[in-house]
Amino acid sequence: MLEAILEEARRQRETAAWSETTFSSLYLGGGTPSVIEPAVLANFLHELRAVFPLEAAAEITLEANPDDVNQTAADTWLDAGVNRISLGLQSLNDEELRWMNRSHTAIEALTSLETLLQAGFPSVNADLIYGGPLRSDASWLHDLDFIFNSGVDHLSAYALTLEERTPYEKLVHTGRYEAPEEQHQARQFEMLCERAEAAGWDHYEISNLAKPGHRARHNSAYWKNQPYLGLGPSAHSYDGAYRSWNPADNALYIRAVTEGTEKEGELLGPKERYNEWLMTHLRMREGLDLDWARQHWPAFVPALEHELRKLEARAWVQHEGQHFSLSRSGRLYADAIAAGLMQVGEKVDVGGLRRNARIDQHHGTVKIWSFFEVAAHHFVEIPALFFRHTGVTITRQIGQ
Repeated sequence: MLEAILEEARRQRETAAWSETTFSSLYLGGGTPSVIEPAVLANFLHELRAVFPLEAAAEITLEANPDDVNQTAADTWLDAGVNRISLGLQSLNDEELRWMNRSHTAIEALTSLETLLQAGFPSVNADLIYGGPLRSDASWLHDLDFIFNSGVDHLSAYALTLEERTPYEKLVHTGRYEAPEEQHQARQFEMLCERAEAAGWDHYEISNLAKPGHRARHNSAYWKNQPYLGLGPSAHSYDGAYRSWNPADNALYIRAVTEGTEKEGELLGPKERYNEWLMTHLRMREGLDLDWARQHWPAFVPALEHELRKLEARAWVQHEGQHFSLSRSGRLYADAIAAGLMQVGEKVDVGGLRRNARIDQHHGTVKIWSFFEVAAHHFVEIPALFFRHTGVTITRQIGQ
């Protein structure tokens, strides 16, 4: 599989779009790239960088599970050029970890974090999940206080969501567990905002927070709706107007690479591009720049500004000049607000919105399986290169 992905990369490198590109970030993640033998992963990185050169100061992120972290692995990752680790802690409570079917314990999570920090990685992110049926307020505050004082410089905090065809969804359907409770999640999101503000962190995206100057450069490219190139099973590509994707099935993907089959795709019109800009930028602290929007979608902006003013009257939106962003209370309604502002057949009355049942669009938090993703983006056009796989299965979860 890795060789097929490298072959696809070589072919993409020969296209006009990517032949002269030097990339400024590389992202390996989405689940469990750390399960790959460190030496094998290091060799893959070496070969990939030979195909797509990286800038000297490129951000190279690896997502890791706590039970895959040890001193040898950390040293190998560092030697391979990885300079940012995203550690899937999820919780520091053993009961919650067992409920999420995580293979590591709280002690292993703490040990792995200490190993990474002592190894000298320039940047370490921690993933945490809140809003689940076993996540008490006391447990959530304990984890937040620990993280903000642990030495990590970035936190990704996701509300537990009920995804279709997952073990959690089945347990809810059969009545063994309750669905995520709206008020419970909203309260814990408020706790996150308060603790981050007290710690002086930059809550720059609804689900992502960083010490000042430590935003995730690669993920920020996604949230700014910038183009990306996708490699591997199920991987999607987007050049700003056209979206394409690879087959999801392992065998079909390998056959497509071998035979040089063209990817499926769709051309995005002005409304679709506008909607994607709206959805991603609204999640950012900086929000929507209406002056910029007028240059690209002048016909859409008057109605947008009218709806934003209505939201401002409800204290869900704030503005400075022509920059409109969600207030703290508005972030609780982010998905619904975005849906109401989009250019679709029938508009949603944003004045009558309910609070989001799901605060963010994070996927995979309750999946039992895992997957592997690699990504990279250019510093000008900021494309991204990514693939996802496990040793035996391939899956896709778009929306990093």
